[in-house]
Amino acid sequence: VKVTPSLGFAIFPKDGEDGNQLMRHADAAMYRSKHEGKNTYCFYSPEMTAKAKMRMHVESELSFALERDELYLNYQPIVDARSGQIIKAEALLCWNNSELGIVPPANFIPVAEKTGLIVPIGKWVIETVCKQIGAWRASGMKIMCVTINVSASQFDSDPGLIEVIKNALKANELASDAIQLELAEGVLMSESPSITTAMAELERLGIKLLIDDFGTGYASLSSLQQYNFDCVKIDRRYINKILVNEQDAQLFNTIVSLVKNLGMSVVSDGV
Repeated sequence: VKVTPSLGFAIFPKDGEDGNQLMRHADAAMYRSKHEGKNTYCFYSPEMTAKAKMRMHVESELSFALERDELYLNYQPIVDARSGQIIKAEALLCWNNSELGIVPPANFIPVAEKTGLIVPIGKWVIETVCKQIGAWRASGMKIMCVTINVSASQFDSDPGLIEVIKNALKANELASDAIQLELAEGVLMSESPSITTAMAELERLGIKLLIDDFGTGYASLSSLQQYNFDCVKIDRRYINKILVNEQDAQLFNTIVSLVKNLGMSVVSDGV
């Protein structure tokens, strides 16, 4: 048996003057060790407590975000590189809290996933996007489709996700090509039966899938062929230096060639 321990240290009297406080702080340091990849150790620092308190505050406020109408969507255009025309848009979830201000998605999405709030929030996003597409089309705008981010935990936690999508499309008289779902590479690594079933149902409905932040995870090439992927989004870290770094440019060109040879289109994030 190979053991990979995560150790946390708290030292008397600097980190606490009684056993309970030392144990709490050592526990916080142990969780930092886990976060940093396990099989390592970490010493307690006061900022760990501050971060834990902030996470708790975010969790508390997020539970009221929907009823307080604090969530909103920004739509980022996806532009055809040749024609310069907007061909899609990506829905970006934002949160403006009265106490915390504008909270970046990276600071509250993981909290939503951990607490299960991702289910009602995800439902709100899908319904809001479909309603917005319907309004745009009614006003004469030719928005082809909007992409929506869906996490692995959303697939796993929400058995009604497919019904939410179908009902939102139907309520706004939209065909299945009105939206695409952006999936992180982590979704492809999951062996959860619920995720596999949901992916198959989405393919049956004709809803296209897009891999988000390609190159940052561990998706295999077989995963790209297994599901009905229409597009791959290349993470911005591969884009940032392609004009000044020959190696980055070659890597980018290789990814583009690979994806196109598999019959998919490419979106470059961060241009």
